[in-house]
Amino acid sequence: MFSAPPTIGFDTSALNWLKDDVARRLYGRFHVLLFGMNAEEIVATPSVKAERREVLLTRLEGLLCSGHCLWPPHMILESLISAHFKYPMQFSWQRVSARSMMYEQGIIRRVFTEEDSSQQLEHQNAVQEKFEQIWAGIRPELDAIRSNPATKWEPRSFQDVSGRPPGHPRRRWRNPLGSRTHYLQSGHQG
Repeated sequence: MFSAPPTIGFDTSALNWLKDDVARRLYGRFHVLLFGMNAEEIVATPSVKAERREVLLTRLEGLLCSGHCLWPPHMILESLISAHFKYPMQFSWQRVSARSMMYEQGIIRRVFTEEDSSQQLEHQNAVQEKFEQIWAGIRPELDAIRSNPATKWEPRSFQDVSGRPPGHPRRRWRNPLGSRTHYLQSGHQG
């Protein structure tokens, strides 16, 4: 009986550290999800590191043999909102495709220039700066909450944040990208 392979995904830092021989062993054994943000971050690699960028793009291309690429989160959210707006009564998030064949083709065909690369890097730096400003702006409010004994709570274990009753050995959860059931093991520090 045919069984679908488990799904695995990587953030860009893991893709940077992933060795090619390990990546080759994933082919066919896992359904690999690549994220549009991975491709964007790799494309943003400065031209002085163009050789490294090419190694990473080749790695992404190889991983696509066992999976596909998803749109960046904000684009998935836009698709979900749009689908719900058009057909609110028939809406099902599972029917909205998050797959980005455009990103897949971009990875395979290398359809970007050095100018695109530098613009992407500029954009990512601006987004990072804006993100840091948002958190810096609310930091005093967050610090006030943390310093107030009435509101202070810090988890000491994975169980504290899992919502699982004490003594319950494991909790089932449904993978939103497929029907496979996975288990979160308890007893490990979170």
